[in-house]
Amino acid sequence: MGWRHVVGESQALSEAEAIWRRLGLAWCLWLTLSTPALGQAVEIGGSIGTAARGSEGALVRSPWHPSPGVYANVAWTQRVETTLRVVWVQLGSRQGMSGYFNGCEPGRPDCRPAVAYYIVERSTAPWMFVTGSAHYYFRPREIVRPFLGLGVGVSRDSMHVTCEAATANCDRVAGAFRLGRRVSLQRDTVAIAGVAATFKRNYIGRATVNFHRPGGEDSSLFEAALTLGYRF
Repeated sequence: MGWRHVVGESQALSEAEAIWRRLGLAWCLWLTLSTPALGQAVEIGGSIGTAARGSEGALVRSPWHPSPGVYANVAWTQRVETTLRVVWVQLGSRQGMSGYFNGCEPGRPDCRPAVAYYIVERSTAPWMFVTGSAHYYFRPREIVRPFLGLGVGVSRDSMHVTCEAATANCDRVAGAFRLGRRVSLQRDTVAIAGVAATFKRNYIGRATVNFHRPGGEDSSLFEAALTLGYRF
């Protein structure tokens, strides 16, 4: 008899997510090629925000969590800038569990196998996002300027994976599962909207909404943030 999985099927990349990624790459490429080669100003700063995970049927399906971040950007013209941003979503302590059994095929009416052991994932690490984006500003010469943007990047999460015995021991599990610390990386696409304001000539404040991985179903993230930076 072979070990069989009860829950935890991995999901394939959705078509909607792939379309969003191509749009993000095309947007960044178009803005880069259509602006001068030398930047006019460099800005560095930080952000405070809050973020919540989404699902296929709901934009927000989980509690909101703090999401501090840092960023650097280059303003190429009064309308166009590119930004590199890192944000950490503080999810707190979390745990996931998958049950495995040894027996007949699931779904048969005469099949009632007991769970043999559980694979448990625990983590207290923040969910980290690294994003490169391009923003287009409307009303560029005004103090308050709305903008839209698209970005691409990666997200990183880490878990500690253990085996807990139920009706069988875990002696043979290590060869079939990667126990211990497990780091996962996912490609990220971000839709961005916000408004920026200039204070005392060199200070830039922004209120932004970032929708990470639209079309990514339960791995999507909705984030609202306030940023403050100094422009050199």
